[in-house]
This record gives sequence, structure tokens and C-alpha cells, in this order.
Amino acid sequence: MFIITDRAVFAPDEDHSNEFRNEYYTEVDLTTLVISEDRTMRPVYYQVFREYKEKKRILRERLYASSQLSKIKSFINQYLSHAKN
Repeated sequence: MFIITDRAVFAPDEDHSNEFRNEYYTEVDLTTLVISEDRTMRPVYYQVFREYKEKKRILRERLYASSQLSKIKSFINQYLSHAKN
């Protein structure tokens, strides 16, 4: 499954996914965004992270979280529109 917003397409990351958690990533300009889907919670819980590298470490900054995918998509569209300006 892909997650498609107005400004980005998120592809599944098979290396960081399992039967309880899925991760989707995209790269927009020089920014990597990750959506984490936690299926152990009811309803399903989504988190949005901005991922970046610092030397050998990969760091994640949590930007937003919600149990509604529509709110996640809306946040990403708004975040990316502000990032371009």
C-alpha cells in the first residue's frame, strides 16, 4: 500500500516494517519524511517524523500524530507547503 497526499507519495519501507508496524517514507527536496503506522492500537495510530542523519546516527523529529489518516495527510500537505515558502 502507498500513502498518497497532494504533495508527496509515501512508499512502504520493508526493512523497518513487521506485522504490527508499517513505515512509509518519502523524500521531498532534501527532506525525508516517515509515516509510522502502529496497528497494535485501536484505532490504528499514525506518527509523522522528519528523518535526518548526523554523522553515523539517524535521528527522527516527531512532527505530528493522529489516529486519523486524513489528518495526517492534511498535516503533510500543510507542512510541505510551508517548507516550500
